[in-house]
Amino acid sequence: MSSESGKPIAKPIRKPGYTNPALKALGIPALRLPSRNWMIFWSVLTVSIGGIAYDKYKQRQILSHATDLVKPLAEESMEVDKVPRKITVFIAPPPNDYLESSLKVWRRYVKPVLYYAGLDYELVQEDRQGIIRTNVANRIRELRKEILASTDGQPVKEPNQTVAKPSGSSTSKISSLLPFNKIIQDPAEEDDSFDPEIGKKFKENFDWRNVIGIFYTMPKPKHIISEDALTKDPILSGGVICLGRGAYKEYIAGIHEGLLGPIEKTEKTGSTEPKMTGVVEANQIESKVSESGAMELVDAEKETALEEAKVQDDLKVDEENSSEDSQKFLKPFISSDQYPDLQIASELQTPNGEFIRNPNTNIPLLINQPLLVIPIPNLIGFTTIPRRIHRFYQKRFYVEDVCSSVVNCVRQTRIRPFDIAKDIDLAKDEEKDWPQNWVKQGKEKNSEWTQELVCDPRITKHMFVYEKPPKEEPESDI
Repeated sequence: MSSESGKPIAKPIRKPGYTNPALKALGIPALRLPSRNWMIFWSVLTVSIGGIAYDKYKQRQILSHATDLVKPLAEESMEVDKVPRKITVFIAPPPNDYLESSLKVWRRYVKPVLYYAGLDYELVQEDRQGIIRTNVANRIRELRKEILASTDGQPVKEPNQTVAKPSGSSTSKISSLLPFNKIIQDPAEEDDSFDPEIGKKFKENFDWRNVIGIFYTMPKPKHIISEDALTKDPILSGGVICLGRGAYKEYIAGIHEGLLGPIEKTEKTGSTEPKMTGVVEANQIESKVSESGAMELVDAEKETALEEAKVQDDLKVDEENSSEDSQKFLKPFISSDQYPDLQIASELQTPNGEFIRNPNTNIPLLINQPLLVIPIPNLIGFTTIPRRIHRFYQKRFYVEDVCSSVVNCVRQTRIRPFDIAKDIDLAKDEEKDWPQNWVKQGKEKNSEWTQELVCDPRITKHMFVYEKPPKEEPESDI
């Protein structure tokens, strides 16, 4: 190959690269580095994948170490008439996002530690604001109702009991062959004697241990006691975990509402009777009766009866739906401005000013159980992509904080009284991630999450929190 002037074009000289006589003898060509562009590409790809793999590896190591610390607690023996300590967990979704974002933190970093520790837990999650506050306040209000009813001497309503069949019947003979003489009734008779109230009560009190497990072949203990009821110090019983700043705000508001607010919400009385649309139709029918005769009167009465039945059915459905919604979510009975003017429920306090235990279970109230707040960092939006990438590669530090806090909650090593000046801002850094447009709309709509958190010292002096363990502590350094 030659140029226009007739001179041959010299080929580019390739770099010799690294070689060795031994490699030449084996037929291995000289080793050369790739070009600059390929070096940049492979370097960026290796660093990106290596950073992800290293962060995931450290997360697994942290979680494995946390579960190893609590496994000895699950290996301790427990009698069959006792149940382990129960942790109450409240989960709220991040603002302008789905609940699944918070449930990921629960499933990956909190639930495994509680599971390997052998502890029981109760999960309360919300899909709209106010459900957690209503749940906490309703627990206290229901207890207040029971205590006031017992002091007034009102009898407790019990479902009707079915009458047993004679011993000579075929059912009693078959039941003698079953464990603990379980009676099998005829399906036709069950349908005739079915009571919805009994069915609802059965569903609430149903326990799988009655049909599977050791209690199916051996007598079940008459009284099952919780470990929380046996602890003398209320601080060492139970525990509360709030996932998210919003859940923490609603929990504090629910505690104040249940202890300071009324048992029943006082509303303005008004005409709540529905308008009977059948009155106009009845007047029209009467005018037609005088003209048409008695036969048309009978037909009209049948039509009005059917229409009135439909109206009543619709009203019943609306009442059922409204009752279900009201049980799940209620508007606040009191506001934070009314806290200083209200008195704490006297039926829940002892003469010394301390709160009593639940008379039915002897378990301390939620206010006496220590509290742990876990933030849920959640950035959304296009402009936050650089910060999200940085957090993605540094997630192991967040996992370390969460796991160490949950381990401290399980082992109950560091518990201190609630400090309003410091603990009112628990997980407040999470609010920096909240979308500004969402916060603006929340303030306009008077949202519970965008309001300033207010605490009453009379309430918080009975509360305790799990203190974050220091990293230099060898036992909980995860």
